[in-house]
Amino acid sequence: MSTNRERSFPEEVIAIVHTNDVHGHIEVEPYVKGLADELKESGDYSLVLTVSGGDVYGGGNAVAGYYNGELIPQIQDQIYDVIVPGNNDFSTGVAGNVLLSSLYENTKTICANVLVNDDTDVAAFAATYAPKIGAKDFADIYEGVSQNEDGSLDYSALNLGTVQKDTSPWEPTLIVETENGTKLGLFGLTCTGGQVGVSTHTEGTVKAAQDCVASLKADGANVIVGIGHVGWMGEGSEEPANGTDSNSWVVANAVQDMDAFVDAHTHSIIGDGKGCYVGDNKVLINQAACYGDSIGVMYITVKGGKVIDKKAEILRGEDLDAITPDADVQKLVDADLERLSAIAGEPVVTTPYFLCCERNYKWDPALDPGGSMRGNETNLGDFVTDLMRLTLSEKMDEEYDFAYMPGFWIRASVNEGVGITKIELASVIGYDNTTLMRKTYTAADIVTLVTDGLKNVAPQKEGISFNQYSGLYITYTNDNGEGTPVTIKVGDTLIYDANDGGIKVDDTWTAKGIALVMGGEVEESDIICKDGPELRELFYNYLATHELGKDYTIYPNVVAPDNRIVEVK
Repeated sequence: MSTNRERSFPEEVIAIVHTNDVHGHIEVEPYVKGLADELKESGDYSLVLTVSGGDVYGGGNAVAGYYNGELIPQIQDQIYDVIVPGNNDFSTGVAGNVLLSSLYENTKTICANVLVNDDTDVAAFAATYAPKIGAKDFADIYEGVSQNEDGSLDYSALNLGTVQKDTSPWEPTLIVETENGTKLGLFGLTCTGGQVGVSTHTEGTVKAAQDCVASLKADGANVIVGIGHVGWMGEGSEEPANGTDSNSWVVANAVQDMDAFVDAHTHSIIGDGKGCYVGDNKVLINQAACYGDSIGVMYITVKGGKVIDKKAEILRGEDLDAITPDADVQKLVDADLERLSAIAGEPVVTTPYFLCCERNYKWDPALDPGGSMRGNETNLGDFVTDLMRLTLSEKMDEEYDFAYMPGFWIRASVNEGVGITKIELASVIGYDNTTLMRKTYTAADIVTLVTDGLKNVAPQKEGISFNQYSGLYITYTNDNGEGTPVTIKVGDTLIYDANDGGIKVDDTWTAKGIALVMGGEVEESDIICKDGPELRELFYNYLATHELGKDYTIYPNVVAPDNRIVEVK
């Protein structure tokens, strides 16, 4: 039989099972594997590919937040064929992300448009990396890691080296063949999301995508699918998503030679779960919300080596529950959750209210609690910043007038009736690189801080610049999602009134504040908390030794619970 007959490309369907922005909510992963296995066993598909759009290691639930994601590759490796790094996956630094990626045996990481800002010695980082679960457990879990006689870890089997400045740690593309010989070409994109140490491609995300498509076509790809942690800003919107120069609609519109795009980053559901078709080639974009809420599936029908149909769906709720979870992956998940419960500690307070860390659910208003951590004052924002000010004032034996934290640094809601343990706190403060400093502010400093924090306000917009405050009381006007301060008070002192001359205090007036360090030079003497674990421990001990309703307050309302950030007409 001739080679041409063997590769006659009959009509076939490729299924792509995808998740994104799981952020450590590993409970969904057995269902991802279960769904993929069901599709494979049906015999209806020439290829079933499993894809993660990133944000798996950091910035979320305690498995990611407490353990820095070090348990997650063990689970992902049983499920996913391909992964693209998300911006939160760089929360352990470039070297940490590369190290975790190197632990995969089956899963391939691809990314075309992220570059490291400096030479990154991953091997040197690995030599100092001490897993929180313990060296022996870590070595037992991962084939490429062993334990030396002195108890240290040996990473030499991973062949780690140095990532050179202005290069990517990963390959940009990958080709996978179906059982009929059709070549599926994949390329990866990501965004920085403000993380230190990485930048997106100097020629832009669109140019990186175009180069990848050209390369894949030259290598004979019949079907081309992009995987991008770049974000959905709405059909027709050219506004870039946070941390990148573009968004998925712009990429799909500019790169018409691809067939589909698996999106991530903005925690969206597109087109009521059916995706969106862009341009003359009808590039299909789909995204599967966040936190393991949903699993997405794309179905791409190919005949004669060409795409003739494509569609998407999202499985949520009852559809998700109807999937039989994979037993082996479930065992890994249960074991990791058991590790967490062993270090949780006793609940120190039970919240009588839902504490909101949600973002806008534009794709499903029924799920929207009415407030966005990145665009409104919320009761969880008040709770966290109050704890910052109270615990650090107590630690330093010095009263601070106010504290603030960008809303995006607070990572998980807390449900009504939940007893707050160390694990709940590890989910709420999901980053280990949480360094706080004390600083003396003038009135002008505070006006600048507040003005910058109001650049995006709900319900029209939300952004990483939006701050949650303790000790500051702000009113603002909202011009289609851009806020402008009208009045600012520090405690009971009015320091600014836009309608009455601006700054209301003299040049000698100052206030003591607590700020989150987001890069830059900081004097060691100004640092009052060095990392997330220290801050979470301070919170836990404070809650254990102080009384709700007497020493601190938990507010019932989701939006503007203490009237700290209030829109005025």
